[in-house]
Amino acid sequence: MESLAQTEALIQEFETRLLRPEVRRHPDQVAALLDDGFREFGRIWDKPSVIVALQEDAPFECEVSDFELRLLADDVALATYRIRSIATPQRPAAGSLRSSLWRRTTGTWRMAFHQGTPA
Repeated sequence: MESLAQTEALIQEFETRLLRPEVRRHPDQVAALLDDGFREFGRIWDKPSVIVALQEDAPFECEVSDFELRLLADDVALATYRIRSIATPQRPAAGSLRSSLWRRTTGTWRMAFHQGTPA
């Protein structure tokens, strides 16, 4: 079993991977990071609908800060962080507060819930 620091580094990598355009465009890569029962609030998304939406989303660059991970149980973790997107001709700069619940099943961490709140 990994240490808390190892788990935090792993989940932070998964979170930032989901922000990368080269990952978002590939449904199989996104699906591998999402739990089958995945839900997202803002609008209510499930796993299939968020996979489609991420493929259609305009690419953007962002900076992640204030990343924290709290273990809620041996196989459940809460990730919280901020992102600040960098302005492009297609999209203005914006910030948001993010939270995700991650669940480890059969040794693999997958995102079960996500919420982004404009800040």
